[in-house]
Amino acid sequence: MRSFRDQTEIAVEVGEIFEVVLGGNFTTGYRWALTERPDAISLVSDEMRASGAAPGSAGTQHFRLVAESGGRFSLVFSYRRPWEDASSDERRIDVHVE
Repeated sequence: MRSFRDQTEIAVEVGEIFEVVLGGNFTTGYRWALTERPDAISLVSDEMRASGAAPGSAGTQHFRLVAESGGRFSLVFSYRRPWEDASSDERRIDVHVE
């Protein structure tokens, strides 16, 4: 399984499970949400991991996905608190599935 971090374009193969890794500080209440996902890419899991043992330290959020069919698609992630409407950051990742 390949992991992609801080990339705006990635290429994967049909049937491949891959991981998108986004950094954040989840103790502030913010977390990444996958807000746009095509039917051709399925979400397998979403997991937050702490980077250190100190309280309040930053971490990473790991989105494990699988490419179901070929084509060019976009994934959009929003960094926000679940109880707020506005996001503080947004990431678009273009995915080319071969």
